[in-house]
Amino acid sequence: MLTVTERASRELKQVLDSVERESNQCLRLITDPQGNFRLTLDIERENDQVVRHQEEAVLLIEPAIAQHLEGAVLDVEDTPAGPALVISR
Repeated sequence: MLTVTERASRELKQVLDSVERESNQCLRLITDPQGNFRLTLDIERENDQVVRHQEEAVLLIEPAIAQHLEGAVLDVEDTPAGPALVISR
């Protein structure tokens, strides 16, 4: 299971609040064809790992990705361009 810090869950909530979306949509962690992680809008599916911020779902992770990220941490790193979500082990 991916561990998500409080700061990262707040950042995910801010991202969600800044985009136009359906009420049942939240962010989903996916991989692109090159194997890089990306965020997209989606709805919850059976067996998803659901990350919540103040009771609201902010991030969905399908089982295959969650298994790959076992023991990893999603956090926020301050960069010159602003806050960036980072996954570390």
